[in-house]
Amino acid sequence: PLFSGRPGKNTIVEYTRPSGSSMIASVRDINNSNWLVAVEFSKKTMVEAANNFLYWLIAAGSVLLVMGIAGGWLVSRNISEPIKKLTKASSEIAAGNYSLLVQVERRDELGKLARAFNAMTAQVQKSQNELQKKADNYKLLFEKNPMPMWIVERVGLNILDVNEAAIRHYGYSRSEFLNLNGIDLRPADDVNDYLAHVNKPREGFASGIWRHKKKDQTVIMVDVMADD
Repeated sequence: PLFSGRPGKNTIVEYTRPSGSSMIASVRDINNSNWLVAVEFSKKTMVEAANNFLYWLIAAGSVLLVMGIAGGWLVSRNISEPIKKLTKASSEIAAGNYSLLVQVERRDELGKLARAFNAMTAQVQKSQNELQKKADNYKLLFEKNPMPMWIVERVGLNILDVNEAAIRHYGYSRSEFLNLNGIDLRPADDVNDYLAHVNKPREGFASGIWRHKKKDQTVIMVDVMADD
């Protein structure tokens, strides 16, 4: 006999036929009788079907995984590219190049950020141009002023810049004048008074009559006007 005892209701059994074939069967007894009903399948056929289904799941999962990776890459690229453009534009602005605009044709938050960045860049460039214009006007006023003028450090008294009138009046070349110290323009007898004067705490405009010394050692009287 293939089965021994009463398997009960809907029992799954596995057995081997005399031919050597492995079988799987669902066995159910018939009420009020000694008979059993068995629906059998070849184990090989069932395993092959299960394996095929498993392979199909693996293939479908692999395709979905690849699609997910590709979709994630596209989404990441869609986000990272505008950010790279903004980063590059920020670096250019930091380097003083205000002409680079961020070209992002989007309607989302990144697009709004890019448009706001471009508006900020345009405003910064406008302000920079205005400041440069004022600086150029000031330098022109300083350089071409008919009165001798120079800029001196508050602490070290080194001369930082000098206009053409001072160069002509004191007899130095520009490079020579820029290598001078405020003390170098004073006669030796006036140095202590000059140092005491510049070390006094003060702010704003000051004026006074002082003696200056030219390159040829000529001493002249000058009405000095200084502004911090």
